[in-house]
Amino acid sequence: MEVREGYKNTEVGVIPEDWEIRSLEYLCIPAGLVRGPFGGALKKEYFVKSGYKVYEQRNAIYKNSSIGNYYINKNKFDELIRFAVKQDDFIISCSGTIGKIFKIPKNHEQGIINQALLKLSLDSSKVVNKFFEIYFSWDRFQYKIIDSTQGGAMKNLVGMDIFKKTLISIPPLPEQQAIAEALSDVDDLISSLTKLINKKKNIKQGAMQELLTGKKRLEGFSGDWEKKNLGFIVDFLKGSGLSKAKLSIKGKYKCLLYGELFTTYGEVIDSVISSTNYKEGTVSNKGDILMPGSTTTIGIDLAIASSLNIEDVLIGGDINILRPKVELNSEFLARYLSNVKKFQISQATQGITIIHLYAKDLSEMLIELPCLSEQTAIANILSDMDAEIEVLEQKLNKYKTIKQGMMQELLTGKIRLI
Repeated sequence: MEVREGYKNTEVGVIPEDWEIRSLEYLCIPAGLVRGPFGGALKKEYFVKSGYKVYEQRNAIYKNSSIGNYYINKNKFDELIRFAVKQDDFIISCSGTIGKIFKIPKNHEQGIINQALLKLSLDSSKVVNKFFEIYFSWDRFQYKIIDSTQGGAMKNLVGMDIFKKTLISIPPLPEQQAIAEALSDVDDLISSLTKLINKKKNIKQGAMQELLTGKKRLEGFSGDWEKKNLGFIVDFLKGSGLSKAKLSIKGKYKCLLYGELFTTYGEVIDSVISSTNYKEGTVSNKGDILMPGSTTTIGIDLAIASSLNIEDVLIGGDINILRPKVELNSEFLARYLSNVKKFQISQATQGITIIHLYAKDLSEMLIELPCLSEQTAIANILSDMDAEIEVLEQKLNKYKTIKQGMMQELLTGKIRLI
C-alpha cells in the first residue's frame, strides 16, 4: 500500500512518522497494570458498614465513584494493598459489560478494586491521561480488545499477557494534549446539551402532571372537567395480520407493527416508517389511539398510548385501537392515558408469562376531560415542548457524529493539530 510522505505503515495502520507504537504495559508505571483479586479474597463476610471502599464494575460502567456500598476494614485493605486505587488511576470493567473505563477522581474514597476490574496506573512522562481515556474508549480500539471473533484481549485475561501487549499508537506528548483538549471541548458540548435535554424533559413531565390533571388551568379556561367511562367516548378495535417478514422498504401500503409502539413511536405519531405490499391489517382513521395488547415484561409497559395522526395506515396484530366516537383531541387523550392513567392501566393487565391488556378492562375506566378547546390547547403546549426537545436531540446526535469523525481523524494522525 502506498503511504504518503510523513507517514509510515505499522501494526496498527498508517500513522505519522513521529508517532510511536507502544504496548499498554509500557505506558504504565512498574506494576501499574493489575487485575482485581481472585477467589475468596473478597467474600461477603469481609464486608463492613464503613471503612475502605470496594470499587465495583458498575463504577466503571456508569462513570461514578460514589456508586456502591461495600467496604473492608484496614487489616483487609493492608492485605490487598496492591489492588488499591489512587487519584487518576483508571479502572476497567472486565466481566459482563467489558471494556468500560473510568478515571478515579480527586477526593475519591480510599479503597481497592474487586475481581471484575482492572487497574491501570499510567506513566505521565509517556502518555496524557485524558488522551489515553479517549483512545481506550474509541470504537476502533474497543473492537480490538473485546471482539471475541478476533480473540480480543479482554476475552483473554487469564494472566493478562495478551492484554498487556495490546498496542496503541502514541503521538508526542504535546500533540496528545492538543488532541485531548479538542475532543474534550466536544465532550463538554455533548454533556451540556444532554443536561439541557434532561432539564427540558423534566419541565415537560411537570407540565403534564399539572395540565393533564387540571391542577393548573390555562388562561381563559375554568369549570369542572367532565367524567366519563372510556368506553363511552371510544370504540375498541383490534389490529390484525402483518409481521416483520411482510415488511418491504418500498411497499405500497403504510403500516405499523406492534413492536414499534415500544421502540419507535411516542405519544404522537405524525409519520410511519414501515410499509408493506400485503393488504392486511386494520385500516386506521386519523385520530385513532393505539395501545399494545401484550408484553412478556410487566404490566406497566403496556400503559402507553399513541395518537395516530394519519389515515389509511395498516395496523398489525396485537394492537388495541381506540377510535373516538365523540369529538375529542386524540393527542390529549393519548397523553392522558400514558401519564395520568398509567398505574391504573397497569393494574388492569392480566397474565403471568405473557401480560395482556384487553379492551373490556379499559372500557370501564373513568376519564376526566376538559372541553375540546382546552384539550387542544393543552395538547398544543405539550407538542411544542416535544418539538423543542426533538430539535435539541437532533443537535446532540450531530455533535456525537462530529466527535466520532474527529476521533477517526485525530487518533490516526490523518489530521495534525501540532
